Amino acid sequence: MGIVNVPEHMNRALERYQAGTDRREKRKRLVARVRARKGDVDLGEIDDPQRMVQRLLKMDDHGAADRFVKGLLDKDGAHARDESLEDIFRERIIKKNDLKQVNYLDKALQASRSVGRILTKNGNQTSFGTGFMVSPRLMMTNHHVLPNFGAATRSEIQFNYREISPGTNTRPVVFKLDPDAFFVNDKHLDYALVAIVGVNEEQQRVEERGWIHLIEESGKAIVGERVNIIQHPEGEPLQLCLHDNFIVDKDDDFLIYESDTKRGSSGSPVFNDQWQLAALHHTGVPRKNEEGQILMVDGKPWNKDRRTIGMIDWRANEGARVSKIITSLRTKAKAFDEDQQAFFQGLFQRQPELTLQESATSSSFVRAIHTDEHGFVSLTVPVTIKVGLNQAGIQSITLPAGDADQDS
Repeated sequence: MGIVNVPEHMNRALERYQAGTDRREKRKRLVARVRARKGDVDLGEIDDPQRMVQRLLKMDDHGAADRFVKGLLDKDGAHARDESLEDIFRERIIKKNDLKQVNYLDKALQASRSVGRILTKNGNQTSFGTGFMVSPRLMMTNHHVLPNFGAATRSEIQFNYREISPGTNTRPVVFKLDPDAFFVNDKHLDYALVAIVGVNEEQQRVEERGWIHLIEESGKAIVGERVNIIQHPEGEPLQLCLHDNFIVDKDDDFLIYESDTKRGSSGSPVFNDQWQLAALHHTGVPRKNEEGQILMVDGKPWNKDRRTIGMIDWRANEGARVSKIITSLRTKAKAFDEDQQAFFQGLFQRQPELTLQESATSSSFVRAIHTDEHGFVSLTVPVTIKVGLNQAGIQSITLPAGDADQDS
């Protein structure tokens, strides 16, 4: 029997989960009230108002963003509104509607091309994880999947490993990792970024797999909304987790969500409903008894047998926020040499075929939103308005000199 010790990153996630219990339960109650239309709710207690505006913009729903910002600016109700802030939040962000356009599946398939199964050899043992391309040559996964340079040298990534029919899987497209070219990781946010060889033994180019664009700005996923996960659970063929995956909490660095992910899904991409990368999945949060023992789904303590990992009762899952990963990488990039800098800059290269089209509404009230280091939000409308937003609402509004005469 293979005995498995509880990994450090899982224990830290459980500590964060327990420390955030009161905040998380309050947020869940407030989201439930909004869904049930049970009176006014202070949305600032669910998530940050500026993140909600940013989320609407990333949904390419400029009309809803317009109404939401105008509602914030008129929080005291000086003017009648046709739609409350709660209505916009419920109908545009957290609505539970399973009807999707067919191109929703096209986007999922496009994203899945960039996701692969990581195999790491350690003597006679093989461990599995999930990784995904984030630039033409760089792949992202977890620190605990690739904890050091040596692990990366013993690893490969297999793309297109999926089921064709029951019992029949595709032949994967295999690439070796190239940590000599680029390798960096971070224990706290549990990420690793490593170069992949440009051309494999079958003369296939890795950049043809495509990559998942990293969006630096915050607000890609809001407490109360769904997330989607593409994964290789426990090394199995590629799978998609779509239904009932709701974000229930967030802190400065991590998202907490309830979804059906398994241990082998470490390093999986967590997407919002527009298939934009919101987080890097890194662990489940197990249920424990009063004695601190991890419990299985039958209520019995887990015996730490590797073969019974799939029977653990997971309470929730945790993923590192992409915006925080990029902030961390920018700090590390200060020490990169010229070649490493070239790899790093590739993270911000978009695929032309995946570039979102401009909104059909060219006269949008809100054009962009930016939060500075003091917590002030600059909203680019036909003029630029600097707004201090927090749970108490509007704190101040500043119109730059000369803007007041522009058309609005």
